[in-house]
Amino acid sequence: MKIQLRYFAVLREKTGVGAESITLPDDANVHDAFDAVCALHPDVAPLRNLLRCAVNQAFSDFDHILQDGDEVVFVPPVSGGSGAIQLTTDPLSFDAVRRYVCAPQNGAVLVFDGQVRDHRDGSSVLTLEYETYEEMALRKINEIAERARVAHGCDVAIHHRHGLLHVGESAVLIAVGSPHRAEAFAACREIIEALKVEVPIWKKETGPDGSVWVGVGA
Repeated sequence: MKIQLRYFAVLREKTGVGAESITLPDDANVHDAFDAVCALHPDVAPLRNLLRCAVNQAFSDFDHILQDGDEVVFVPPVSGGSGAIQLTTDPLSFDAVRRYVCAPQNGAVLVFDGQVRDHRDGSSVLTLEYETYEEMALRKINEIAERARVAHGCDVAIHHRHGLLHVGESAVLIAVGSPHRAEAFAACREIIEALKVEVPIWKKETGPDGSVWVGVGA
């Protein structure tokens, strides 16, 4: 059978391609697919313990049995549309995201603005480049927003930027509207923490001494 591989962030750099097809035995699983990738691109092998796998845009175990035509993405550690949920290369707008959660019943409207800062772990940062697996990222962002809506009874809007950003630019805006402030603060905190671990968006930091993928160190 043939499967389709897509590479992002550090894997794209180490393989030198964004996508490729490989042929595997009919009973192959994700482990077998990764072994095949390592045979083609040996520099990928040291990342094995850092990676998650997504099959057809859903996270899967490495023992998942593959089917002909499956799309497989080995997901590096993450630093996760239109309307209320957006993933865009354009600068983000505070007023634009806020308007999705302003309603007569909402006595609390909270907007979190995650900006590019000029340092991390004592090192200077000049730019951040965000790379994303867009189809899956949008799906996961929508899931996170819906969880917050159900759990806290609030309105949610999330606008996330990707591409090259400079210090002081907004990378993510999260707007929450709720009848009461406690629910708004709780929802916003849960959303930003989930975005950092669940959504396939990767950060490449560039400073005076070079560039590094956050979470991978390569």
